[in-house]
Amino acid sequence: MLKLLLTNNNAVIHEYPLKDGINHIGRSANNEIRLADMSVSAKHAEITVTPNQYLSFIKDILLVDLQSTNGTLKNGNKIKKCRLSHGDQFQIGSLSFTLEYDQQGDTESTRIYLPDTQL
Repeated sequence: MLKLLLTNNNAVIHEYPLKDGINHIGRSANNEIRLADMSVSAKHAEITVTPNQYLSFIKDILLVDLQSTNGTLKNGNKIKKCRLSHGDQFQIGSLSFTLEYDQQGDTESTRIYLPDTQL
C-alpha cells in the first residue's frame, strides 16, 4: 500500500492513502489531501503515481511543487520536482511527511524449480 504519513517528532499523526494518477496537496477543499495549515498554499504540491514503464507492478512516484509560497523541501532543500521512494521524508509548508510504500504485497518471490534427478 502506498501512503503519506504526516509526522511530528517521528510520531504518525495522520495517514493519507495515495491513488494512481495525480494526488493534489493543499489547503483548499478540492485537493485529495487537504491540509488545514496556514503555511500550506491552496494548491501547494502534487504527487503523481504511475506504473513503472519496465515493471508495471512497481510504482514511480514524483513530487512536484506547484509554485507554492513557502515551498516544498526534501532533505532541507527546496525542490521543484523530485522522485520519491519508500522512507523518503519531505516538508510541505511547516508539515513533515514520510512516504510509505510496501511493495511486498505487489511482488512475488522468484522461484526456480529443478527436476529431481537420480544419481
